[in-house]
Amino acid sequence: EKPVLNLSKTVINEGGTFTAKWAYSSTSNNDTQAYAEICEVVYSGNTPVYGDLIAYTESSQSIEISQEWTTGTTHYLAVRVTSSTGTQSEWSEPVGVYVAEPVSISITQTSITDGAVTTMPITATITGAGVSGTTTLVIKRAEDYHLYRPDDKDFDGYAGETIATFSQ
Repeated sequence: EKPVLNLSKTVINEGGTFTAKWAYSSTSNNDTQAYAEICEVVYSGNTPVYGDLIAYTESSQSIEISQEWTTGTTHYLAVRVTSSTGTQSEWSEPVGVYVAEPVSISITQTSITDGAVTTMPITATITGAGVSGTTTLVIKRAEDYHLYRPDDKDFDGYAGETIATFSQ
């Protein structure tokens, strides 16, 4: 039987770790897993080529993996299981993990001139990926302020107050 491989993260940063888990049903004579191997898979055209082993475990059906892969690369992994009687499974379907650039945020435009806001005050450019591929931008107010309006309504803002949150 072919095991099914799942990764806790499919996007990591360079030097990041993730957990590989797999489901393995015992063979028809109820053999249990003796050990499992995880290898890196490369493709020759559309054909997977099972390469070097990167992880090995006895009895457990999960293992934490940490590799020194280069930013901007995708690596495909597969698992196979050997039963207590020596029966070896097929390799699982390959599952990819992408090594993303660390998050980088830069303010690319502001509309604050001489302390006055002229239009929407900020434009940010975000590159890379955060934890598990999700990047969150939180904009917080830098200073307290009090605003008197011509209609006699007051507005207050406080330093550290979250103004906006965006996740992608």
